[in-house]
This record gives sequence, C-alpha cells and structure tokens, in this order.
Amino acid sequence: RPRIIQTAKASGAVGRWQLFAPENCSAAETLRESLAKTETNGVIVFLPKKPSLENISQLLEAGKTVLLQEKGSRFVVVQNGWGGSGFAKTLHLENPGVNVCVLNFPVARLLAVEEIVAEVLANNGFIEVHFTEAGRRLEPHLQLAEFSPPETKSKFYMGTEDVLLVTGGGKGIAAECALAFARETGVKLALVGRSDPKTDKELADNLARITAAGVRSSYVRADVTDAKAVRAAVAKIDRELGPVTAVLHGAGMNTPQLISALDAAAFQKTVAVKISGAENILAAVDAEKIKMFVTFGSIIARTGLPGEADYATANEWLAALTDKFSTQHPRCRCLTLEWSVWSGAGMGERLGRIESLTQQGITPITVDEGVRVFCELVRQSFKVTSLVVTGRFGTPPTLTMLEPELPLRRFLERQRVFYPSVELVVDTELSLPADPYLADHVVQKQPLFPAVMGLEAMAQVAMALTGSTVAPTFENVEFLRPVAVGEKNKTTIRIAALRRDDGRVNVCLRSEETDFQVDHFRAVCLFAGEDEKVSASVRPSSILHPPSSSASIALNPQTDLYGRILFHTGRFCRLRGYQVLKAKECVAEITADDSAQWFGPYLPMEFVLGNPAARDAALHAIQACIPHLRILPTGMERLEIFHHETGTRFVHAKERSRDGNNFIYDVEITNGCGEIIECWRGLKLRAVETIAHSAAWPDVLLAPYLERRLEEFATRTPVRFALTRSLHAERPAGTDAVIQRALGTALRVQRRPDGKPFVAGGETVSAAHANDFTLAVASNDDVACDLEEISARTENVWRDLLGNETFRLTQRLAREPSGSVDAAATKLWSVLECLKKIGLPVTTPLVMDLKTDDGWWLLRSGETTIATCAVTVRGNKLPLVVAVASRPQKISQTLKIKSFALAPARI
Repeated sequence: RPRIIQTAKASGAVGRWQLFAPENCSAAETLRESLAKTETNGVIVFLPKKPSLENISQLLEAGKTVLLQEKGSRFVVVQNGWGGSGFAKTLHLENPGVNVCVLNFPVARLLAVEEIVAEVLANNGFIEVHFTEAGRRLEPHLQLAEFSPPETKSKFYMGTEDVLLVTGGGKGIAAECALAFARETGVKLALVGRSDPKTDKELADNLARITAAGVRSSYVRADVTDAKAVRAAVAKIDRELGPVTAVLHGAGMNTPQLISALDAAAFQKTVAVKISGAENILAAVDAEKIKMFVTFGSIIARTGLPGEADYATANEWLAALTDKFSTQHPRCRCLTLEWSVWSGAGMGERLGRIESLTQQGITPITVDEGVRVFCELVRQSFKVTSLVVTGRFGTPPTLTMLEPELPLRRFLERQRVFYPSVELVVDTELSLPADPYLADHVVQKQPLFPAVMGLEAMAQVAMALTGSTVAPTFENVEFLRPVAVGEKNKTTIRIAALRRDDGRVNVCLRSEETDFQVDHFRAVCLFAGEDEKVSASVRPSSILHPPSSSASIALNPQTDLYGRILFHTGRFCRLRGYQVLKAKECVAEITADDSAQWFGPYLPMEFVLGNPAARDAALHAIQACIPHLRILPTGMERLEIFHHETGTRFVHAKERSRDGNNFIYDVEITNGCGEIIECWRGLKLRAVETIAHSAAWPDVLLAPYLERRLEEFATRTPVRFALTRSLHAERPAGTDAVIQRALGTALRVQRRPDGKPFVAGGETVSAAHANDFTLAVASNDDVACDLEEISARTENVWRDLLGNETFRLTQRLAREPSGSVDAAATKLWSVLECLKKIGLPVTTPLVMDLKTDDGWWLLRSGETTIATCAVTVRGNKLPLVVAVASRPQKISQTLKIKSFALAPARI
C-alpha cells in the first residue's frame, strides 16, 4: 500500500518535500532527503512497477497535496515509462504555478538520484524526460508517422468470415468507424454496450442503419467492467455470429472535474471502463484467434486537459495495455488511436465542448474524415502501436512537435502554426522599405504584390514544411484577386501550407486586406527528386524552334511597350526584343539581371525559384500579342522549374484557346541552347481593361491588334494577319513572303491570271499595299483585304470614285463625332475594293452592322462581312485604312442522276 511521509525541515535542510511511494522503499526516501536539502518544496510520486487501480488514490492525493502548498511548489513523478504522465500534465494545466516533472527511467535506473535532482532544479514549468539504459536523456515529441501502402481488399487479412467485437454501446465514434469498416471488408459486427435500444433512440437508429447497410450484426447488452457479464456476452456472440477474431475497444466514460474536486471512486470508475473493460474482453475471447486489436484513446493522454485528469490517466494506461498485448501476440495487428476531439460524434460533442476547444486553437475532426482515417490506418502496419490522430491541437506546454528550424527566407518572417511535415502558417509584412520592388509594380497608382512573387512566397513555405531543397512543381495555380499594399504602404500577407495524404502540398496566400478570410493566391506543390529535375531540363523545346540570334523584329520594348501597354518599371523591365511576334504566338528575349536589390537591409535575398522579374517578363512578352487589352494572370495548370540560370533566356509562348476575355497559353522558357529552364502549361490570362492608344502604333504591333479585334466581333473563322514595312521589297516575291508569314508556313504562292494569289491546301489568301506597307491575310474562309492611305480629295473626286449612293453614305458618316469626309470615304473605298477581290460587284447592297468606340465599322451583305478601321502608324505621315472581307467558302455539290423516265407532256 502507498504511504505518505511528511517531514518537517530537518536541521540544515531548506526545503519541505512529501513522498508518495510503496512501503519499504528506502531508495525513494533517499531521493526525498536529497530534494529536501534544496531550496524547493514539493511532492514526489514514485511508481516503480506497473500502475494499478490502487495507484489512483496515490496520484490523486499527491496532486491535492501539492495544490495546498505555496505557489512555485514542485510535483515530480518518477516512473518506468508510463503511469502518471497524463495526470501530471493535467495538474500543470489546471495550476500553472506548480512546476511539474515527469521522469521516466528503465527499471535498473529508477533511483538515479543525481539526475532526478538535477532535472527538478532545472525545471521551471513543465518537463517530461526519458532516460535510456545508457543514461541518454530524451524528450518526447510528436512527429509524422511513417505510412506503408494500404492493403487492398483482396489482400486484407479480414473479411466476411470475421467477427469484430465493438465496445462503446453501439454509439459514438466507435460505432461510426465499425460500420464503415464493415462496409469495406464485409466483417460481422458484435456490438456490446449497456444501453437498451428500446429506450435509447440514438442506439436504435444506429442499429437500423447497420441493418440497412446490409451488415450482419448483433447487439448484446453488457457492462464491460463486469467480467462475468462480458463472458456471457462473448458466448452469445459466438453462438449468433461465430468466434470473435477482432476487437475494437471504444468504450469510455468522461465526467470532467478539476483535481481539487475529483474523488478516488470517480477516478477509478473512469479508468476501469478503459482498462478493466479491455482486460475483461481479452480474457473472454480466444486471444490466439484475434487478428486485430484496436483501442480508442485520446490525445488528452499526451497533452492533459483541465478537468480531465482521470480521463487522461485512463487513456495513457490503455495505450500501455495495447502495447503489452502486441508484444505478447506479435501476429495480431494492435493499434491505439489517440483521437483529438470529433465534431458530430464522440465525447467532445456529447459534453458540448467543441466551441470552447475551437477557441483554444483545437480543430475538431469531422465524422467523415475520422471514419476515412480509421479505415486507412487499420489497413496499414506501423512500427509503433500508438498513433495520435488530430487536427490542430493548439500549443499546449505539455506536448511539442519535433520542429526543425525554419530556413532564413524573406517570406518565413513570423511563424504562426507549425506542425512539421503537416502544416505551416506564416505571416510576412510587406512594405515599400522592406520590399522596394513594389514601387516598380504599380497599377492605377496602387502597388500590387506581383503574382510571380506570390509563387516565390508559396514555394518558400511549402519547401520549409517538407524540408525539401528542390523547388516544387506547381499545379492548379490560381491568382484569384490581387494583393494591394494599403494606404500606409504596408500590409501583412499570410501563407499557409498543408500536406495531403498523397504527399502534395496545398498552399494559399491571404491578406489582411480581406481579414485573412479568403484566398488571394493558391496552388498545389509537388516535390520530385533532384535527378528527375536534371534529366527533364535537357529535353528540347516542344512548342517552337530554338531561338536564333540573327532573327529579330524591329520593336524596342523599352520605348514601344514599357510605359505604353506595360505598366511595369525598374526591376521588372526585362524584355529585350522579339524574334517572333504574332497575335497568338511569340518568341521573346529577356534578361535575368540578378544585380537588383529586391529586399530591404538585413533581409535574406535568396530566391528558391530564381529571379522573379525574369519570370514576370514572360508574361510581359505575351502582352504584345494582345496589345489593345491589359492582361493579368489568373492561374495555370502546371509550372515546372527545372533549374536556374542567369543571363539571356527566351520565352516561347503559344495560345491554346480563347473564350471572350480569357486566354490560355502554353509557355516554355529556354536558354540560348534551346534547353528548357521552365515549362508552363495552361497559363490563364484575363483581359481586365482596354488600353487606350493615343500615340501612333508601332507597325510590328499592328498585325496582332488587327487580328485580335477582328476575331472579337467580325468573323467566326479566324483571319491571320501579317504586315511588313519595307522600302525595298520586290514584288511579287516580297508579297509572297508576307503571305507566307500570315499562313505560318512556306507554301508556294501562285497567282491566277487576274493576279489574285492562292495556295494549295484549301486556305485563301489576300494581299494589299500602301506606300511601303504590305498587308496579307489568310483564312479557311474566303477572304480579301485592302490597305489605303487617308489622303485629302475634293468631293467631286470622291463622288467619281465611289458613286453617288456611296458618297451620300460617306457624307452621313462624316457628320458623326470625330468623323471626316476623307476618312469615311477612304473606309468605304477600301470596302468596295474588298468586295471586288472577294468576287462581288461594287453595287452589292451593304448594311452597317456595328460601329465601335475605337473606330471600327462592320458592314454585312448576306454571309459576307467587311470590317474596316483607320489607324495611325508610327513613321507614316498619313493614317492608314485597313479593310478585311470574309465569307464562308462555298462547297460545290454535284447532282447525281441515277435514272431517267419519260412521261407524257401536259399543257
């Protein structure tokens, strides 16, 4: 029996200690005397052997004793691995002023007095320590379990011939898990509990659900703490269903009380349901036939919880019992699942504690998620017999995760939540002094956090979570809303990363602008081995040809794009030129100038994804393909970064599809040798506003502009444009080259006797000239184009050229705002030229179908449409009028006559 030793301060002693230990334990008395010589007060609980229900009185009285002592007293539990940990943790949480030590020693070293005294004197708060046989000191930490592949149904060791005995009264989380497991495996369920389904509606409903699911089952009433009743229940199960081959022990009781109010009888009753219940079940069944023994514990055994000293102790002892049974029966799959609180079922729901626990940072497990996890875990084998299954469990001082130190990176500023290998949440404050690049990324006077920097931030957090040194591959990237830096030129962003069961990491970025309640950016990160990245990087480009240093287009991005259709400044101005520029395809050269200062003093400068400005310039390159609309990225299907390079690189971009204002591109970024550095699949862009062009168009941008505008309102079949400006182009060879550019192929251009060009293959082409400009169009429809300068002519000249009816229309159109007779007449002249080229008479009646704010006219005659507009081109004194006519190609049909018949004529 335990004895209580109370001593006054001996001569020369400075402390007062009380010992709770077995009788005749002189070594424990030696320990007490050693502690009494220190300037400390407290209580020692000595548990040298397997704890039993008798130890409950000892634990409880020791706890109440220390509560009567002055603040700062110490509570010390010395044990062989387990017994009083859960109680001690709860004691500390209920009374933080008590310093608590839980010291675990092997049997041979239980009385290591010097080590115990050293730990007691060093502790200030709570500490739990384990010592090995060799004297090595260890502290317990949670870490992510190592999972094996789940066994398939065909290989699983349990099936329709097995009987799973479930304690817990046919209710709560054990019943939910058992039902799901039975559905998956076909096992028969033997439910044991005290309730009567005639008077317990919840139990009756559950039994009805089990029957409706087609699961063969039996419910037997018995109190698991009554050994005789359990034996009778097992005998009945054996007769009705067959011998028990698996046990799920989910029975438990929980009546929260503080230690100061708890009595020994209530304490013993709580422990008995878990421990005596398990022992009675195992004694009643044939233990050698048991294939699976699963017990439901609680994370409270690991953390403690105010008001749960007895419940914590019961679950701690249950885990030890399961581990012992596993050692004695190595062929049985044994597992203790130490659950966190469930919502919708279980103790926490029944006690109404979900809301209060949530306020403490504890995330409940949903019924669906808990059941799914249970079915997955029991199909796997583990090196340990106890697993903690939990959502967030706050930051209790009694349990810690094994946290590696986070890398020193810009976007890992303040750690908020960190469950290593599971979840990481960090905050970072953005400001102009700390993030000067924001001043180079301003839209409508508002600094915006760049999407490419968002990718960098999400990558830094995902890599810190997984411990990877290799940049991730991104999937399902979404840029849902911009992150704006507030009026005070600072804002806080929050990046959260959560690892999934398949190893992928879900990452999102939020902002205080929306109270951290909505995702601004999000993505899925995949981590591959270093070898995969290296091997992939040497693949040749699959979108376009390798870049050629000799090919270039007369477009200066610094003067023609930045400040005009691109809002970026400073660090982000990395476009250097184009080799290919079409409405739906481009090859651009960019530079990765790495000398720029991206962050403020004393902040880490390393980028895990490489230079963000070079990546952003890939988006700038595409903007020139859509020069009249400002486009912003909204996401991408996949982004792979194979390796980082400095110096020149090339962007290869090709449009996959367009739907209104939404565009999808595939992009590859290569070095000068054509090796892929980055690969973007399904880059999603959205046009957010029209770009006003007050200045003259660079002629290189004119063809993409015309093609884009025409597809927006004029034709069902795309018309491809090419425009060349050359003072020395020889015709027809020069014209043929422009037509081939519009076709996108080097097909031979031939001409009919009337001079109209054509090519083999079914596509139609047309060309026109004005001054030193050559315009060509190509389409699967019949197509024609014209190009004219707007020059001043008298009304008589225009009337002679257009005819009276057309000239009267010219005069009406010229009266509109910003209209002129010469501009309107030139447009109509170009329309007539297109009609002639497409094979229609100039007298064909036309209907004005559409007039746009930017000066486009759309005329229609039957299935033929003609679009025309006037544009100002840089370097040309007079504006140019462009007109394009198109109509569906006619398919000739031959009437096949099978037979003739003669009939008499009728008058």
